[in-house]
Amino acid sequence: KGDILLFSYVGYESQRITYKGEKILAIKMLPNTELLDEVVVIGYGKQKKNSVVSSINAIGPKELAVSSNRNLTNTLAGQVPGLIAVQRSGEPGYDNSEFWIRGVSSFKGGTNPLVLVDGVPRNMQDIEPDEIESFTLLKDAAATAVYGAEGANGVILITSKRGNSQKPKISLRAESTLLTPTRLPKFMNSVETLELYNEALNNEGTASIRTAEEIAKYGPGADRDLYPDTDWLKEMLREHTYNMRYTLNVRGG
Repeated sequence: KGDILLFSYVGYESQRITYKGEKILAIKMLPNTELLDEVVVIGYGKQKKNSVVSSINAIGPKELAVSSNRNLTNTLAGQVPGLIAVQRSGEPGYDNSEFWIRGVSSFKGGTNPLVLVDGVPRNMQDIEPDEIESFTLLKDAAATAVYGAEGANGVILITSKRGNSQKPKISLRAESTLLTPTRLPKFMNSVETLELYNEALNNEGTASIRTAEEIAKYGPGADRDLYPDTDWLKEMLREHTYNMRYTLNVRGG
């Protein structure tokens, strides 16, 4: 007797009751609507969304789902307002997009935004898309002021997934991709190449590099060691390429 019992529940005000020896306690919980308001991640923690006056956009794992290229930088294009993504090259390994938040902020300085993964500056390409819990974009000066000069070009906050107090949740994702070029250049064979090369030389008043008899030896049935006629693009590249990817996640706590 005389002990204080604390009753609490998510979305309700906590109740402190002094125990007087009752066998049955009837506790009426009063709802607290402030606890149910949506929160957003900002530079120094979390804040209720209805009290945020700065420009912040956030997306979740569903919008970040990648199915084909698995490139996070290219997937974000068109997903977040104010984020401009430009892919300069399609070369494997160099196909990441450049990021601008609300356009180019500086003329000669760096234009890339500050990327923080769980509060640590990291390269966005180094994190697996399936590990991301939330992706937040801080765009204006009010939102990025806490980062000082580092956040002059905007800030991207990435929060990775953490274990929850729940039963283990297992998810498996399997992907199969078939890649084929839209079109490939068509090359001339050896006979056509030599004939046109001779024609170009003759137009400039220069003697031909091969006679007609020599060019004829490059035709069908010739010795390919002495008179080669090989389409190296066709020999070295396959028409189709297959990619397989499996992602297994186990989450719990």
